[in-house]
Amino acid sequence: MNEGAAEGVASPRWLILLVDDLLDARELYAQYLTYAGFSVVTAINGHEAVRLAELLHPDLILMDIRLPGMDGLEATSDLKANPAVADIPVVAITADESEEVRERAQRVGCSAFISKPALPDAVARSIVAILSGEQRLDSSTDGG
Repeated sequence: MNEGAAEGVASPRWLILLVDDLLDARELYAQYLTYAGFSVVTAINGHEAVRLAELLHPDLILMDIRLPGMDGLEATSDLKANPAVADIPVVAITADESEEVRERAQRVGCSAFISKPALPDAVARSIVAILSGEQRLDSSTDGG
């Protein structure tokens, strides 16, 4: 990990719901975000993401798009249709960089789009920028 790169940036201990079906990706981002000062809860699919969002009301949801069952964009659409959780920013994270996927992510209410592979530090910085109001809602982040 890049010593001090994003350490201490998450204040006051923002709760992030990290949704990814791939164990390696979940562990990588969860460990780094925890290291950077975030509280992290994970989900492995869209249904679990919706349930945990309603239960925990996280500060931000980092949502993989390709998920088994209910995909990340379907889950985001469901969340944005629910007034109890519609205000939670959802950041789409995916290896699919097609314009169609970007447009669909924006249409369902994603606050930002991050392309995989993305360095954990870049993801942490994007989260901080969104939660502190510094990043525009339609901005995109690359992997480095």
